[in-house]
Amino acid sequence: MSGHGTAFKGKAKIDYFQACLRDFWTQAQALHKAGVSAEDAARRMDMRTHVAHCPALTTTGVLWHGVARAYEEIEGRAQ
Repeated sequence: MSGHGTAFKGKAKIDYFQACLRDFWTQAQALHKAGVSAEDAARRMDMRTHVAHCPALTTTGVLWHGVARAYEEIEGRAQ
């Protein structure tokens, strides 16, 4: 994910990153709609389809605070 390693350049890499963010958001919305807690959603989220462009995504699960923030946005509680 972003923020780790050398900054990337080029439209293709930005497109890959945007696709990853869209996937994260789609999964967060679906899990929220299903009533899954942010903590459990973070364990369930599967971003491995993006491993070709983000080699760190080799297992299921994401950091829970990212999902908690997404849930705040979904619920209109974000500031």
